[in-house]
Parts: sequence; C-alpha cells; structure tokens
Amino acid sequence: MNTPIDISKLSIDRFTLVSDAISLTLISLTVSAIFLLVNHVRVLPKYRQSIVILAMVNLIAAYHYWRIFNSFDSAYTSGTRFNECYRYMDWILAVPLLLTALVKALGLPSATRLKLIRRLVPAAVSMVVLGYLGEVSTGTSHKLLFWVLSSVPFVYILYVLYIQVTRSLDRQAPAVVSLVARLRVLVTVTWLVYPLSYLVPLLDLNTEGAFVGRQCGYSLADISAKCAFSLMIYRIARLNSAHDDPEFAQREGLND
Repeated sequence: MNTPIDISKLSIDRFTLVSDAISLTLISLTVSAIFLLVNHVRVLPKYRQSIVILAMVNLIAAYHYWRIFNSFDSAYTSGTRFNECYRYMDWILAVPLLLTALVKALGLPSATRLKLIRRLVPAAVSMVVLGYLGEVSTGTSHKLLFWVLSSVPFVYILYVLYIQVTRSLDRQAPAVVSLVARLRVLVTVTWLVYPLSYLVPLLDLNTEGAFVGRQCGYSLADISAKCAFSLMIYRIARLNSAHDDPEFAQREGLND
C-alpha cells in the first residue's frame, strides 16, 4: 500500500508528528511485550500460553513498526517509496492471535474454546486479506467493494464477541464478565478506526493533512488494540486464576 503524496515534501512539523506517533507506538508495544513476558508467571499455568501469545503479538507489531519508521524516514529524507504494507503483515498475524489469546484467557471448556477459535480466526484472516486486496486495488469501485466485503467478517467477529462469548461466561466471576464487557467496547471503538481510515482516499482527502491524520490514527489505534487489549486480557487471566485457586488469590493479594 503506497501513499499517493510525496512524503519528502511534508513540512517538518508534519513529519515530526508522524514520526513521534510511530515512535510512541513502537516503544509502547516493546514495553508491553516485556511486561507480559516478565509477568506471565503471575497467572496459573493454564493461562500462561495466552499471555505468551500476547507478548508475541506485541513483539511482532513492534518489529513491523520499526520497519514502518525506517521506511517513512527514508521516504522523507531520500524520496524512496513509503511501504505501508508492513501494517497488513502485522495485522494478518496479530489479529487472529489476539482473539485466540482472549478465548484462552477466559478458561472456557475445551470444546467451547475450540469452537470460538474456529470461528474467530478465519473471520480475522478474511477481514485483513480482503482489506489488503482493496488497498492494492485501483479504482474507487473496487476499493469500495473490498471495503464492504472486509466489513462482513468484522461484523461477524463483533457478533461472536457480543453474543456467543457472552453466552459462554455464565460460570465466570462477575469481575471477569464486567471486564469482558469493557474489552468488547474497546475492540469496537478501536477497530472502527481502521475501516474509517481506509475510506479516506475514497473521499478525495489525499492531502498531506489527511495522510498525517491517517498515520497518527493507525498508530494510536494500534496502541489501544494491542497494548491496552493485551493488558486487559492479562487482567482477565489474573482474575480467573484467583477464581480457580483461592491460595493463588491469597498469595497475589487479589482478594483485597
């Protein structure tokens, strides 16, 4: 996905704003990954795989943001092409893993967990692939078609999270149910940034300001969709660990 503007002609203020947004996202993802790796032992063993997956997601995203930063800097200083496809390479890995980590952290029965993963992961992959095909397409009609097609699995993911996951929480602690509700809201609000940003080039807003807003929006959305999402799932795993093992709850001070 290549930007239609000449990045080398960005004003220094706009270049700095985008660079700072990318840099903030990069360090946030890195710190989040380190935190999760260090603290994954502070949940029961059955939930640790979920936390390790989340750390992997943040590391994968941090790597791609490093590549994005280098590509953007090179485009500004040397006039080379800005390769934003790194975002899609990140999303195709991160989104299915994030949803898998969420399901695993809920401590659901094996059959229920497998059923939800089999529904969420293919939908996530389809959403990202269709979005990418739209990005590399030429012509407004093709881009709008793929925007609509990619929105279908997006809506389906929300359906699974709001309806089917909710039905599976009948045995969860009240604090976990409340946290999952907030997590769904976070996913809905944050993920809406991506399809809305996708539409920007279709609204004849291919200006420097629109480009800067899009890049900053993607960066802030990724902080929310990966760092904040990961930390909330970590909290869910902690609460479920306390619910499953009173001695663990006492040791960790989760009953205070």
